[in-house]
Amino acid sequence: MILDIYVDSIYVEEIGGARVTIVRKKQGGNSMTTVLLRRSTDSILDDLVRAVDDGVNTYKDSRIVPGAAATEIELARKLKEFSFSETGLDQYVIGKFTESFEMIPKTLAENVKVGIDLEEGACKDVSTLKEIISLFLVLCLQGR
Repeated sequence: MILDIYVDSIYVEEIGGARVTIVRKKQGGNSMTTVLLRRSTDSILDDLVRAVDDGVNTYKDSRIVPGAAATEIELARKLKEFSFSETGLDQYVIGKFTESFEMIPKTLAENVKVGIDLEEGACKDVSTLKEIISLFLVLCLQGR
């Protein structure tokens, strides 16, 4: 049968209280799948579609750009290093420009109440910190 070339099995299964038809191809070396998404509202479905699409695109192109102002933190770090190689007014101007980059992560941290070294008030590489408290744990302890 010509269908055998494309499909190994077709069957109906109940998933989440709904009957769905599952079509499988187990052999042949092709990696392909169909993802069926259920939703209670259209906006939730849109969010799910975007999340799956983001996941697939991340797999296809694993180069990532970090978020949460990580780019600005790194730019501020590099500019601060560069400012030490300058003298006089140039060093001061570069230092002030560096502070403008540091304001972005500080503002984000203030808005969400996480992600900044409160003891020193400076932008730091989070991976070097010895103690990182989970926001989930903090919210659980606060009873939220």
